[in-house]
Amino acid sequence: MYLWTAAGANYALGELAPSIDYLGQMSDPSLADRQAAASWAMMWHPDKARVPVRRVREANPNLDVDTCLAAVPSKGQWYKDPYCEGLQKARF
Repeated sequence: MYLWTAAGANYALGELAPSIDYLGQMSDPSLADRQAAASWAMMWHPDKARVPVRRVREANPNLDVDTCLAAVPSKGQWYKDPYCEGLQKARF
């Protein structure tokens, strides 16, 4: 939980590389595939975003940006807006 929280905080601050580093340290980084895909997409690495997007789509083929945003514990637009942008760039 600490690593996921740290990754989310870094994403919100625009510190995308540290966000990805925290996600990579998780015992099961696939749990944060949506955030990893958004981070890679925001860093202009669509090729690296495709892998987590594919895993998410395999598990939930009907997932869309609105569903992803509904699951975000923070309700603040200051976080949701950049996360939404990342998800869209990752092609969710």
